[in-house]
Amino acid sequence: MPTESPYTVAIVVDPGFGPRLRDLAATCHVWAVDSPVNAKAAQELRASDGEYSLDKGVTMFRATAGASAEQLCAEIVGTVEEHHGESSHVPPVGRLRVYGAHLTPDLQAELARYGFTEVTNMTDGFLARSRSAA
Repeated sequence: MPTESPYTVAIVVDPGFGPRLRDLAATCHVWAVDSPVNAKAAQELRASDGEYSLDKGVTMFRATAGASAEQLCAEIVGTVEEHHGESSHVPPVGRLRVYGAHLTPDLQAELARYGFTEVTNMTDGFLARSRSAA
């Protein structure tokens, strides 16, 4: 599958997302919360595919104990920006596909800090776009 345009990165804060990681990682790079289900799927993907890049693949991140899905998403956005933003990737990330979280005022404010001001709800999360990528 081709990489999405504009440059898209997914954030998965759903600890049970696992089996869906393969299809998602084929279209964009995925940052997934570390859970037994997600870690198993990521290991299987790496063993079978072996390809890892800033354009596709999976990076696992640890959850802060007791944090809600929305708090986890807000915590990881800065790291995603650090690895996929203007100073790290050409073109910079223009869309975030978020799975397992709903938009809250605090999360919306954190996304806006990094220029993601246009949000569309999805069944299991939301899509955030920067003005420059919309």
